[in-house]
Amino acid sequence: MTDLVESKASPRIRVGYVTATLDPGGSEKQMIALAERLPRDEFETTFLLFRETGALLERVRTSGIRVVEVAPNASSTDHGQAHRALRGVQFAMGLASTLRRSQMDVVDAWLFHAYVAAGLTRPITRIPTLVAGRRSLPDSKGARTPFDGLLMRAASRSADVVVANSKAVRRASIEIDGDDRRKLRVIRNGVEIPPAMSPDERSRIRASWGLGDDDVAIASVANYKPRKGLEELIDALAELMHDGLKPGLVLIGEGRSRSGLHERARRLGVAERVRLVGYDSHPEWTIAASDIAAHASESEGLPNAVLEAAAAGRPIVATDVGGTPEIIADGLTGLLVPPAQAPALSSAIATLIRDPDLRLRLGAAAQARVATEFSMDQMVAGFAGLYRDLAAARPAR
Repeated sequence: MTDLVESKASPRIRVGYVTATLDPGGSEKQMIALAERLPRDEFETTFLLFRETGALLERVRTSGIRVVEVAPNASSTDHGQAHRALRGVQFAMGLASTLRRSQMDVVDAWLFHAYVAAGLTRPITRIPTLVAGRRSLPDSKGARTPFDGLLMRAASRSADVVVANSKAVRRASIEIDGDDRRKLRVIRNGVEIPPAMSPDERSRIRASWGLGDDDVAIASVANYKPRKGLEELIDALAELMHDGLKPGLVLIGEGRSRSGLHERARRLGVAERVRLVGYDSHPEWTIAASDIAAHASESEGLPNAVLEAAAAGRPIVATDVGGTPEIIADGLTGLLVPPAQAPALSSAIATLIRDPDLRLRLGAAAQARVATEFSMDQMVAGFAGLYRDLAAARPAR
């Protein structure tokens, strides 16, 4: 654990990013990219973690960004609701203690548990400025309890600014959660255009999937968990094979649904065409070796997987949910289908398999769009401007 060292003489704006862990996830990757790119002569960044763990932790350390575990002695047991509640209290109080000592100028808390803990402890921490990050729709994790909704509304009221990563998330925050529209600001996720992939590298990656250069590879980047539409993708593959098409389906991610996905593929007779390749630290690069990108999630704020596929110039089939239509214009930069409908997925993917020219046209259009509307520089400029405004509005140290 890296200790916080107070530096009252520092002229830089001190920004603390609160999140549970640095496990792989779209929001975590965006947060790290932002912290890495903020001008070091103007901003001093720290990650405040409930647990100092996660596959992305080493990347943060290598970047020279401080990491603090706010509750190193919190219980690690999970034997029911009572233990989870106790652990939540331990994390919240550890965060409160850390924030009181750190004297951050801006605390930016992304995702539910982080901004609830930061928001509800603000009367204790008295942090000068709190930003709450809304990165997903209210239904993204399934049915939400009334208590969860109460916590979210209380945390949002405590925040000075609520940042939504898409217009769809902003709209839902107002209409469903009753957030103050005056506090809401939209700053979209950013993405970088990767370098062109060489034919040899493409062949090497595809060979690791058991696919040749002439096979059609469909790739999906999503953690193996419910509501990501991975079951529907396997069902769609079965329909494609029934129609005489034999693409390979590559699922890039990790999670508790792995065994269920494998069993589904086996039961449908398509196991030999499905690859569950697990976690990939650079899926934005790997996805470039595919022919078609598929994203079948049932709910999204603004999916990084779709942005990364577009940046790689891949033709995309995605579900028409949340902020995805803000990236994909149906028929122009990709194909949109209804969620939870394997036949629609199968039909759209079959269209792309049978029309290589359409694949090239949609992929190029998608790449051009994200390069101009979703650049990493735009995201960083948006947050940097927000932090400057908030720091300037507070009394001098």
